[in-house]
Parts: sequence; structure tokens; C-alpha cells
Amino acid sequence: DKETPYPKAAVYHQPIDKASTTEWHQNEYSKTLLLSGVMNERLAAITNSAKSPWLVAQASGTNLSNMNSLRGLVCVPKDGQFEEAFKLLMDEADRMVAFGPTEDEIARQKTNLLTGAEQNYNARESISSASKAGSLVSYVTQGHVPLSAEEYLKLVKKLLPSVTKEDVQNTAKEIFADRGDFLFAEFPEGRKDLPNEAELKELWKNYKNEEITAYEEAAGGMGLGERPATKAEVISTKKLAELDTTVYELSNGAKLIFKKTDFDKNSVLFQAFSKGGFSKYSQKDILSARYASDWAMRSGINGLNYSQVIKELTGKNLSINGLNMTSYTETISGNFAPEFTEDFLSFLYQMTAHPQFDDDVWETIMTEAKTFADSRDAQPMNVLNNTINELIFGKDLRYVAARPEDLKNMNKDRAREIYLETAQNAADFTYMFVGDFDEKQLLELCQYYIGSL
Repeated sequence: DKETPYPKAAVYHQPIDKASTTEWHQNEYSKTLLLSGVMNERLAAITNSAKSPWLVAQASGTNLSNMNSLRGLVCVPKDGQFEEAFKLLMDEADRMVAFGPTEDEIARQKTNLLTGAEQNYNARESISSASKAGSLVSYVTQGHVPLSAEEYLKLVKKLLPSVTKEDVQNTAKEIFADRGDFLFAEFPEGRKDLPNEAELKELWKNYKNEEITAYEEAAGGMGLGERPATKAEVISTKKLAELDTTVYELSNGAKLIFKKTDFDKNSVLFQAFSKGGFSKYSQKDILSARYASDWAMRSGINGLNYSQVIKELTGKNLSINGLNMTSYTETISGNFAPEFTEDFLSFLYQMTAHPQFDDDVWETIMTEAKTFADSRDAQPMNVLNNTINELIFGKDLRYVAARPEDLKNMNKDRAREIYLETAQNAADFTYMFVGDFDEKQLLELCQYYIGSL
């Protein structure tokens, strides 16, 4: 396809779909979710290494019709590495079939499922009408029995403990038996470095790695880090009556804005913001600035690599996005349940005070950037948007997609400098919290974690 920006390959199994009407159906679905979670952890760990032959790979599913779904694995190979990527994807499927998941992997995924069900239950009063309507539509069109948040949580608590790693391995055997039922491959038109149909079939059905061994996990359980030893003073407090908020200023210059609400008992929203953004940098530094946060987040924090960080956050109802830079602002955003307040602030502190910059991850990012630049005009809508932006902004990289020749200015040393000078300047940020939190507790923790930046 001439509009396909890069090669893609997927192997899918087509199960015999049945409407979810019994506990047995829900139990089978839980096994599939556990398997997908384990596979995605493993694939993400490979993706983040310089030796990865793909840009991205994941376990996924897709619906062809109401009662016709596909489940399997998909990858986007790097240039010139289609065969290596596809073979490795098959190796990971075969590894799961032969050896199954580890006990620790299953325990983490069970914790994630249970945490999600508890989060949904705690937020039951604020579930949107559209979501509830969607459940009813699914019942009418597909026969899936809609469950309330309370019923679903009870079912998860009842069924999950009995699911074993052997159960999940058997699910893998079902999905990956004979490498699935379908192979989908999509290539950019005119590429000569990709296999033909006969070669694809040979790879899919007959390739076999005889040296596959059981999966070995990297060490975990070390925690994100200790609470900082120093505690900043609150040097000013100001009430904004018209907004019903309180503004605190800490001795390190950081400003905190607290807005208490009570309509969602299970979520606190967070955003730190600062003025500046790309406007502070020359054209040759824009791409280094754009990829700096992605590099830091994917490199891990405080001695932990990315996969270890994900494991440390298992079961914790929190989410944080890295430093996001726009033309005139820098922001860090996220959310957390009140019981995970300190975990959230610890993560925020470590990603800011103790970031890491792994050379292998930088090489992976450079490969991704080249792929995006090479395919910037592959699709008509991209051509239209790029043309409009160039008419308005010229070749200003703050607004237009990078071309291959622009990548020569991407510099990892400059990217590191930009991240550190931006993220570690707490006095330049305002940290805003909105939700149902304990204000005294939150302020004290902020004095440690934000006040130490």
C-alpha cells in the first residue's frame, strides 16, 4: 500500500466467540487479559533495548464483527529488520507456549486487574451515562451481560485467586497454536527489502528456534526510593476565595495550588506547569528538546530500568506523564487515588531529581525518529497538514513534522541538558492538585518531595 508509512505484521487466532453470560466466560476472559498483560510486559522490555528489531510490538485483539474477534501479536519492524523482528515475535509466542508465565508475572497482572476493578467500584458514582449505555448496547448486539461495578468487583475477587500460571499457559497454547489462524502483513509500496508471500508463509509456519529457554525476570522489589531527608518550609499561604483554592509557596520557590472537591472519591488530578517551552530554544535544539522527556522516562529512574519501574508501580492506582513541552509551556500531568499520594509524589520526585539517560534507549529513539521522518508524507492527510503548516510557519520545527535532514541536529548531550535544566527547576513550576485529598497530609508530603527539588 503506497499510503502505509512503515511495515506491519500480525498473527491472530480466531476463537469461537460466545456471549459472556456465565462466570465461566468471565474466567476465560480473565485468562486472556492476564496473558496479554504478561506478553506486553515482555515485549515492552525488548522494545526499550537498542537491540530490539522492532519499533513497537504488543499483544492485542481486534473485532471484525460483533461476534468475530481476533487475538494475537503485532509488531512494527525497524527498517531492514523485518525477518529478525518477525522471528523474535514468534520466539516470544513459542516461549510462552513452552514455559508459560512466571509466578511473579501472574501475581503482578492479577494485582493490576484487581486494582482496576477496585478503582472502577470506587468511582461508580461518577461513571458516565455513555459508559453505562455502551454496556446495554453490548448486551443487545452481542449478548454480553452488563455487570455493575459492584458485581464485577465481586466476580474478580471470586475468580482470580483460582487462576494458575498453567491456566494462562493453556490459554497461550490455544491462541498461539500453529502460530495462529491468520498472518496479516502490510508493506509500503515499492519496498524491495521485504519478504514476498511465499517467504512470509515459510517464516510464519516453519521457522523454529530450537534454543528457546524459560523467561528470566530482572530483579525487582527495590522500591522507587526513600523519602527525601530535607523538608522545605511553607513561606506563604494565600486563599483564593473566588476559586475556593489555597496557594502555598515553599522555601525552594515552588508554588502549590490545592483545590478540594468531593464528587470523585477515588481520584486526584495533578498538573505542574511552567512558561517557556520550545520558545526558549533555537531551531537546532527543538528536536533534542522534543525527545528529551521520552528519553528520560524510558531510561528508568534512580537505578531502575523502565521495566523495573513498571513492576514497582504494580497495583498502585496512579499515572504520571513525563515532561511535555509545547511552543510556550512545559507541563507534567497525572492522577492518583488518595491512598497512593506518597507513591505518586515519590515517582514525581525520582523522575525529576534522579532521571536516567540510557544510550541504548537514545539509539532506539533515533531509529523511531528516522522512521517517522521518512514516512512524514506517506498519507494524503499528512501531506495536507504538513503543507498547511509550512505555508503558515515555514520550516519551523515547533509546528511542522521533521524531515530526514532535520535529524542531524538531534543531540543526546543537548537533550540531557534541556531535560535537567527544565524539569529540575522547581521554582519555575506551579504544582496544582484537584480532588478529594487530605490537605494537611498532602502539604507535608509536598514539602518533602517537591520541596527537595
